[in-house]
Amino acid sequence: MEKIDSRHELDSAIFRLLVHDINNFLGITKGFLDLMRLEKEALPDGVREGLVMAIKAVDDLGNLLSDMNDIAKMEEGKLVLHLEKLDFNDLILGAIEKTSSKAKNSEVSVVFEKKNAPLYADIDKALILRVLIDLITDAIKVSSSGGAVKVACEADENNFKVAVEDFGFSIPPEYREKIFEKYALIEVKDANLKRGYGLNLVFCKLAIQKLGGKIWIESNGQGKGSVFIFTVPRNQKNQPA
Repeated sequence: MEKIDSRHELDSAIFRLLVHDINNFLGITKGFLDLMRLEKEALPDGVREGLVMAIKAVDDLGNLLSDMNDIAKMEEGKLVLHLEKLDFNDLILGAIEKTSSKAKNSEVSVVFEKKNAPLYADIDKALILRVLIDLITDAIKVSSSGGAVKVACEADENNFKVAVEDFGFSIPPEYREKIFEKYALIEVKDANLKRGYGLNLVFCKLAIQKLGGKIWIESNGQGKGSVFIFTVPRNQKNQPA
């Protein structure tokens, strides 16, 4: 047992070193690309288009590394929550703003009816924002041009319930749990579900569980899209560590 634990600790240490080193390389690359972006008007059209694609690829890889690192921390119980009293309305609006460029480029509208009264929660802002951004981004990806993504939030005395609804590809019932599992990613990809290829949904599940909540998928019917729903307690301070 000690050997297994030692091997696991060694693997974790090597993984963290690799993520750290790759992030350093990414930082250098992104810095150079940002300098090029300052002079992009002087670049030929083809080079400008390539620059935009390169910057997006670097950002996507950075997000992937961040997900991998935080997934490892959550699996090891080492991710520390930083709780603040925040309005869930503002958190959702912030996530929509962060995804606005992708929505515009995809010609998809993201709709959210803000509640008149604040919906306060003790929550980790960075963690819940990433969950919201990941779910909204995923919904935009599977939506057709001219389509819409709907975000809704409601609360009772104990929990918040957030739903992100798209009208793109429906997820068959047999994959609605697997799509959140790290070790089912290959099976999900082979099923050609048009979504769930990366680690973002794995991250979302672990993050919501870390916050004491649950996440699941419902469907509007075959070919009528999917609804990603999660709940989190209003008061994180009452949750077990």
